[in-house]
Amino acid sequence: MNKIIKVKNVTFFYNSGFSIQKVTFSVSKGEFLGIIGPNGSGKTTLLKLITGFLPQKKGDIFLKNKKLSKWSFQERAKIITVVPQDIYTFFNFRVREIVSLGRLPYRSEKNPVKDEKIIREAMEKTDVLRFENRRFFSLSGGERQRVLIAKSFAQETEILLLDEFTSHLDIYHQKGIIDILEKERKRKELTIIATFHDINLASILSDNLIIFKNGHILSSGHPKDIINNSNIKEAYFIDPVISFHPKYGVPQIFYP
Repeated sequence: MNKIIKVKNVTFFYNSGFSIQKVTFSVSKGEFLGIIGPNGSGKTTLLKLITGFLPQKKGDIFLKNKKLSKWSFQERAKIITVVPQDIYTFFNFRVREIVSLGRLPYRSEKNPVKDEKIIREAMEKTDVLRFENRRFFSLSGGERQRVLIAKSFAQETEILLLDEFTSHLDIYHQKGIIDILEKERKRKELTIIATFHDINLASILSDNLIIFKNGHILSSGHPKDIINNSNIKEAYFIDPVISFHPKYGVPQIFYP
């Protein structure tokens, strides 16, 4: 299959000493890759490396078979977008203004009619159109998350990075956003890379999973192959009960 992202022997370290250590994997176009692992294992850092927000110290990252560093910022913004975990870093703009930021990479095209259509459709898909004139900080955590997902849809990229995207959503809106993502993925062959704390949800949604621990890949592959007692115990220091989802047939873990 066409590999839209390739990460080869990537290493990164902060001044504090934490590091991403010789990480290698690839993602096919249209794939949903889930990344799980304990707090502080490096999941968010890995996403920042893939976007180019953080520069790797060693190794290479390829975006559509071209080194990430060779793409301009604007070019990258037309291919890859991020929905961050931290929803409190945005200014207190109105919802429509935040969603409109997704059109910034296309500002040179000067097509306001097209932009308006895309912005409205993005808000409709994520059920935030009714909030369009509300201030961002007046919304609940789940509503803010949906606004940021609407912004990512307005950006119309081929790759969507999601950092704990369900963490602020209730069950109803989790299901709604997941349905939208799956529809977009099938319609546009959208590639999704998402970090999760919810191992069970990651197992259901992901074509392939990476288990991350201390800045390196502990295991990777199909959820059926890597969600097992040995890997979960090594990553999370618990000995779980593992069963299988009655509908999807993928592993689900329970506390012992």
